[in-house]
Amino acid sequence: MPQRLLKFGQGCLILCGFGVILPRVLLVLPSEAVSEKPVVDRFPFGHGLSHVVQRARVFLRMTKGEVTRALGSLRAVDFPHPESLVPRALPWVLAAGNPYYDYLFGEAAFSYRTLEGWMKRASSEVSILRGEFLTCDAELAGGFIGLNGVELKRARQADAGALWEAFPSAERAALVERMANSANLFPPVADDEYYLSKMGLGAPYRGQGLGGALVQQFLAQGKAQNYARYRLDVHAENQPAIRCYLAAGFKVLSTSQSRDGGLRYQAMRCELETA
Repeated sequence: MPQRLLKFGQGCLILCGFGVILPRVLLVLPSEAVSEKPVVDRFPFGHGLSHVVQRARVFLRMTKGEVTRALGSLRAVDFPHPESLVPRALPWVLAAGNPYYDYLFGEAAFSYRTLEGWMKRASSEVSILRGEFLTCDAELAGGFIGLNGVELKRARQADAGALWEAFPSAERAALVERMANSANLFPPVADDEYYLSKMGLGAPYRGQGLGGALVQQFLAQGKAQNYARYRLDVHAENQPAIRCYLAAGFKVLSTSQSRDGGLRYQAMRCELETA
């Protein structure tokens, strides 16, 4: 019986959210007050970052008399100790996956602990090694996680097994019930689609237009890898995110809800011409 439950659970477990970044690209946006001095090694990550800062395309300039904000990018795999980035990325990864994560895991504290472990595991959908980060004035502002349909299926199977092992035996029946209730929330992602798994910004950087910039860079990253179709799933009540995606060219593919009607998500897709 436990083996059957595990097989069923892995088949139903679908992890969702939205995510994105600025890889190797600079954008300059207005800011009320930032220094005009050159950006220096001010990343709050401890030692070993000088060469990363040098590789990031980050600078400040004046535009039409306005002080501007320096934006750049940083890949987790380029960082000397990627796991040290987990505490900075975990809040927006968790927020991007909710309310689904808290529902599936059963409680917010368990969601936090579980995702923290998953982000340190290379096989997870939310592995920190998949992360791309936006830097703003030499600080981490936010980032995204993107992967194709093949990688997504493999990663979700690994996460399903890890979640099953993490649950006490006495609580697994309830977990399977929650999986079954939410099994139809997220349509499959095709192998040739590039999926926006998670996207988020730190609290000080929200409401400044950076979300739209991140989506555009996600699309640019996929296009550089010759993807023509892009997919994401977003909570149906997250209207700011939905407006952002619509503005970037995404269209609503479908709207799904859990069996009990407690969760509603929209699947969205964008198609672009490849070079």
